[in-house]
Amino acid sequence: MAVDMPAPIRFGEIEAVPSKAKPDLPWRSFSEKRFESRKIVQKVFPVIPVEKNGQAELAVLRPGEIVKSDPVDEPTESGTPESPTPEAVQWVGYEQGNRQSLYSVLATHDFRMREKVSPRGLQNSSNMCFFNAVLQSLIHCEAMYALLRSIQNKAAFKIKSSTPVLDGLVSFVGFYGLQKSSTLSASAFYNTVSTHPNFKHLEPGRQEDAQEFLGYLLDTLEENFDAAEPAPGDEELIAKETPLKETIEEDADDSWTQIGKHNKKIESREAGRTDHSNPILVIFGGRLRSVLKKPGESDSITLESFQQVCVDISADKVESVQDAIDHMLEKEELQIESRNKTVVATKQLEFDRLPPILVVTVKRFTFTYNDGSLVFGKTSKSLAITNITVECSGVKVTYRPVALVYHHGPSATVGHYTADVLVGDTWYNTDDEYVRELSEPTTDSKSVYIIFYERI
Repeated sequence: MAVDMPAPIRFGEIEAVPSKAKPDLPWRSFSEKRFESRKIVQKVFPVIPVEKNGQAELAVLRPGEIVKSDPVDEPTESGTPESPTPEAVQWVGYEQGNRQSLYSVLATHDFRMREKVSPRGLQNSSNMCFFNAVLQSLIHCEAMYALLRSIQNKAAFKIKSSTPVLDGLVSFVGFYGLQKSSTLSASAFYNTVSTHPNFKHLEPGRQEDAQEFLGYLLDTLEENFDAAEPAPGDEELIAKETPLKETIEEDADDSWTQIGKHNKKIESREAGRTDHSNPILVIFGGRLRSVLKKPGESDSITLESFQQVCVDISADKVESVQDAIDHMLEKEELQIESRNKTVVATKQLEFDRLPPILVVTVKRFTFTYNDGSLVFGKTSKSLAITNITVECSGVKVTYRPVALVYHHGPSATVGHYTADVLVGDTWYNTDDEYVRELSEPTTDSKSVYIIFYERI
């Protein structure tokens, strides 16, 4: 049921000292009671829209902090604790007693869940098309959307946020899914992102590279998920998770020796994070295995984790995304120095772990120097976009495209970004405020830049 929503609350800070009257604020605090001589400091963070009894209400991600050492006496409401302790109040969400810590939500979330949402137009106030296209794509990755909705519906947050970007994204997704009758502004979430230390390079009004922004966003969300802390009552979850973490730490050595065929030693190294306890790694995280073979020496293996796979399309034989991936995995001959002589070695990439959502970035942009000046170029090559099949540990895995980001223009920071998204069996083109249904899915493009594939 669609309902009219108020505009999103902007970030800021406000102090209210109500006396003998309830605070006249555009969000809901702990209760409707009359506050006396207690000072409320309310950080105005993003809010989550909640539809209740046909009416839209705003659920604040950060409950008001009562600056008082005494236990707080709250009026008894149906379904809420009669006498919450200060610790319980600290974790209060929209409906007291019905919320979990973020840590608990993540520990109990079923990552097989899928949830879809109809596309909405996103306003473009100042060259935000790169931002909009990435958001549209992430939201229509059904595993990611289901996770964010689960957090929205279940999680309470501590007063002092250690997960600001995640909070902003959850709030934005809440508005995105609730009202479908008009376009939506992502400016509040953009402001959240742009003030984070990881995004110091963002400048309002300046076009950015969508692939670079996606990388920063996924890395920051990964950090935010790592910052999720257990709350009182999570002891059982912590006890269950401890053995797993200990196992991960034991196995996380960055170098070890493997035994290959004929008891031949294999030198192995690992780059990047290897455990998949973080939701971003669970959904988007994969791993590549690079095998270097030198005559008369042990094979050398390097394992490298990824959230995006970047493919080269410059070879003449590459006419599709499948061709580009196959080309990336081909065996390569190298001339290298070994034991004071030049030998011919071989190097080959393999998939060692595949994620539910495989993000493939096309190398469309080139950077060369001409007379001391950096020259930007773009490869406008047509690529067939269909299902792809990749092999991992001897098992073939098939993926289908569910979201595509396109770049229209001469270089990554000049031009315009749009996105196609799949909802059910129907493709939609999203171009900032405009959304239109496509009569058939895109199968060939000269401008596709990022493809989100879902494992079938």
